[in-house]
Parts: sequence; structure tokens; C-alpha cells
Amino acid sequence: MNEQTRDNLKKGGQRVLWISHSSGLFGAEKVLAEGIIALKDLGHEVILSLPNHGPLEAWCINEATHIVITPTPWWVRNYRLSIKRMVILAGQIIRSSWAFIRLIKKHKPDLVITNTITIPAGALASRFTGVKHIWYIHEFGWEDHKLRYYFGERLSHRVISMWSRRVIVNSLATKSKYDKSIPARKVGLLYYAVTPDGYLFNRDTKTTFTSESPMGVIIVGLVAENKGQMEAVRAIELLVKEKGYYIRLTLLGAINNQYSRHVSGYVDNNELSGVVSILSFTKDPWPIIASHDVSLNCSVCEAFGRITVESMKMGIPVIASNSGANPELVSHGETGLLYEQGNVKSLAEKLEYFYLNPEKIWSIGHNAFMWASNRFNMKRFARDLEHELLGDHSNKMSGGLS
Repeated sequence: MNEQTRDNLKKGGQRVLWISHSSGLFGAEKVLAEGIIALKDLGHEVILSLPNHGPLEAWCINEATHIVITPTPWWVRNYRLSIKRMVILAGQIIRSSWAFIRLIKKHKPDLVITNTITIPAGALASRFTGVKHIWYIHEFGWEDHKLRYYFGERLSHRVISMWSRRVIVNSLATKSKYDKSIPARKVGLLYYAVTPDGYLFNRDTKTTFTSESPMGVIIVGLVAENKGQMEAVRAIELLVKEKGYYIRLTLLGAINNQYSRHVSGYVDNNELSGVVSILSFTKDPWPIIASHDVSLNCSVCEAFGRITVESMKMGIPVIASNSGANPELVSHGETGLLYEQGNVKSLAEKLEYFYLNPEKIWSIGHNAFMWASNRFNMKRFARDLEHELLGDHSNKMSGGLS
């Protein structure tokens, strides 16, 4: 612990053990990294527990006071377990909780945070040691990722409630689900900071689209069925083939899975290779995103939609499905457009609106930039995070978009 940390703690700073389910750099992990930075700047220290070495470790190496590797099993997956395997898993969770008990006794944190619904061992360890525990939920579970609790959703949500002093969720849509099984007084809403901001708003206005300068549309995220990339491909196909519009679509986030191969096969079989580009993940997506005019979020049910806010903070208008948290983030006609999820024609109509009214790309994009920059930033996130972790929750829920 450095001298600055000691000074901060003397002034009332808290020591937090933050447990991650993953060492990757997806949405929930990025929020964790932002949270560590926010707490450090406010005079608190964070001990970060990761299940293994990975890119999140490098992101947090200069921000966390300590980083420890503590493997921990998930209690959710997208497949079922036999009774025998469930008994084995229960034993693994208990053994993992003992590792966290030792960690708690060694570092003596004031509170423990479990990041995402996927791992219960840290919460169990907090229960045994009597240390305040907070569960930070970033997902629906089944609706967005097709994740099943091995021990059943009803029982698992009861455990989340019983083993937590506070449960934090990332959107009103997520809150509406967990309010059904967790007392409302326990649940707090906390929107993300969404940093870094990528490229600041600085966009030229196209007056028309041509074969040399088509309307660029991008959808960013893991190419998976719940993200709706086929919906985007079919909408673009309709506009290009039936109306002759100059539009190009980029799918950024392909991996070698069945759905990616299905999308790629559809593009090849329908002669769309000159219209649709499928790209793998990249560590620096910002130049690619910034080169497009419109961003899509076609998710079946998104708990937050980080890329939606990232696009808005770059001044790129978003067309989003009208499901999950998207209507919270996109005000139709003002900061973006909403379409009927699952309806290819509805998505095509919204794309056509921007194609025929290119000046709206700039004006709506500018509105989106101003709105998102004001509501999703580190200052606001740090204030609300500290309140949720350490504040008095007898008053009104914090963290809203007002």
C-alpha cells in the first residue's frame, strides 16, 4: 500500500474487495475497471480478485491496490447439469468460498462486491465472515445470455437477496426483473460512466449517398443470435436489392461459432459480400466505428447496451430495438430511432429514414452526444457508486437519468 493510499484511508476511505467472474474486457469487466478508478480517486482502495490472468489485469494493474488470482466456479450456464454434477458444483462453490474467506481475513475489507450474477462464492464468504456484501448485477441472465441457474432462478435470486446488504442493477429494465424477487429497498440503480469516450463529436454532414460514398452502418458486439445481426443483414439486403440504396454494413465482433458461420454463409449465398463486411474483435474499435454514419443495436433483450452509449458519445446516431433497456437510452426521434425488435421491415424503415434524410444523421447524432456526455461520465458514476456502496439508502433511489 502506498503512502497516498494510507493517507486517504486515514481520512475515512474504505477498503473494497471486488470479485470479477472474468479477466476479459467485456461490458461488466469494463464497468469494474471504471469503478476501481472512481473509488481510488475518491480515496478508497480496491483489492481486485480475478479468476485467472487476462487483459482486465493489465487494465487495472496501476489502479487496484492488490490483484489476486482466485478461481471461482459459475453457478449459471446455458446447459443443464445432472444431479451428480450439481453436487460436485456445490462442493466447488464451498471450496472457493473458503479461499475468499482467507482472502477476507488477510486483507480485512470493509465490503465485498460480486460483479455479475454468475459467481456466488464471494457472497457466501461474506456471509460467513460478516463483511458487508454488495451484488452488482449487469445482466438479465436468461433473457439476454440464455444463462440458467443450476439451482433454479427462484432459489438463486433468494440467495442473492439474503447474502447481500445491497443489490445494484444497471438499468430500469434490469431492475424491473429483480424487483420481483428482491425487496425494492435493497435494489439500487447505477448507470455506467462509459469511458473512454472514443472520438469526440466532430462529424461532417453528407448531403447524399453514392456508390463512392455509401451510408455506413455498423453493429458492434459478439456475433451471436441474441445480438440480432441477421436482422441487420436482412434489412440492408432489402434496401440494397429492392430499392437500390447505397448502404454498407459492418459486423464487428465475429468469432468462430455456429451463428457467425450462419451469418457469413447467408452473406455469401445471397451475394452480399460487397455490401456486408464481417470483422473479428479488435482492441481498438474506435477508428472503425467512427468511420460509420449509423450504429445499430439489434439485441433481443439488452440489459444496458454499452456500445449504444459509446456510439452516442461519438456523435453517431443509434437505431435500436425497442426491447430491454434500449428505450431508456434512445429517445425516438431525438437521440436515435427505435424499431420493433424482430421486425426486419421496421428496421429497414428506420435505416431508410436516415438514408433519405442525411441531415438528421448529424442533428440526431449531436443530440445523442450532448445527452450521453451529460448523463454517462466518470464524475456522475463515481458519485453514485460511492452512494450505493457506502451511503444511506433510506432516501430516494439514486443513479437515474434525470
